[in-house]
Amino acid sequence: MEKVGEISHQLELKVAQGAWLDADLNTNEEEISNLIVAAEAGYVDIAVVGGEVLLRDDLSEEQLIQYINRVKKAIPEIPIATAIEFSEIRHHPNVISAVNVILVSYYPFWEGVSIDTAMTILQEWHEETKAIVG
Repeated sequence: MEKVGEISHQLELKVAQGAWLDADLNTNEEEISNLIVAAEAGYVDIAVVGGEVLLRDDLSEEQLIQYINRVKKAIPEIPIATAIEFSEIRHHPNVISAVNVILVSYYPFWEGVSIDTAMTILQEWHEETKAIVG
């Protein structure tokens, strides 16, 4: 995985590379460092800091924002994103404010949505997300 950004850029592809964060703060340090190194080498077009850590309750909002700010400071020229689950997005306006890009996960199955209404519900959720994010 360490070579994905380099190889992708050789193929003239854009790369959104992430730092997988969880409750293990030592592993998080390694992930953040690797993301910054890859970005400084020119292999990252969007840096994704964390994926659904708030949903899993692996980190607090404050901890996630600290990681986001650390990466923003290290690589200010690169847009910073985080991935957040739809049911969490409205509860974390500070996270939304901290990033340049929000990646939203929608899980109609896990929310008990019938296959018959899933597309309609997804559209509604997406519209709500756009209203929240602005």
